[in-house]
Amino acid sequence: MCVSSAAGRVSDGGFTVADSRFVSIPGSERQPLRGARRLGPAKPDERLEVTVRIRRKKPLPAQAMEAQKMPIRRNHLTQAQLEAAHGADPADVAQVEAFARQSGLTVVEASAGRRSVKLGGTVAQFSKAFNVTLDQCEHAGAKYRGRVGAVQIPSQLAGIVSGVFGLDNRPFAKPHFRRLKPAAGTQFKGYPPPAVAALQLSDGR
Repeated sequence: MCVSSAAGRVSDGGFTVADSRFVSIPGSERQPLRGARRLGPAKPDERLEVTVRIRRKKPLPAQAMEAQKMPIRRNHLTQAQLEAAHGADPADVAQVEAFARQSGLTVVEASAGRRSVKLGGTVAQFSKAFNVTLDQCEHAGAKYRGRVGAVQIPSQLAGIVSGVFGLDNRPFAKPHFRRLKPAAGTQFKGYPPPAVAALQLSDGR
């Protein structure tokens, strides 16, 4: 886990960001898009919304154990039951909200059930809050806001925050499917009965 320092001390509702320590969120690392071109820093006053994902207060049941049960004996939860039992701890949500306020960010929406806190602010505010550098980039003729490296959070939130989404808006690769077309003038009309019988015999039926 990468650790860096950040100057300053702020306290809000029991949460304190001290001179200290920012840690990388596992799995948040980003590499430059191949063939992308950096145009310069993102506009500091550009506004955006970012979603912070929070850990579950209780892990989901192991799927392997549930799969061994007969369907009638499996534990089927409603959406409300799932959110109540396996959503975020309200105390964790409060920690993220306090961090956001300290960073000058706006809490747009918070949901313990969905384990998310949506934040609003500027590029400059988010860059400082999550210790990232946001750039204006171009790839395949499309401009986007990108970043390289990991998203970082204060050490007090380590283990609480599992992901931060929306800092960059790079395009994602689109799958390209090719539909197989029959040759011109031909149409599949099925197999004749003798061919079907031969297939059944060869299959031991």
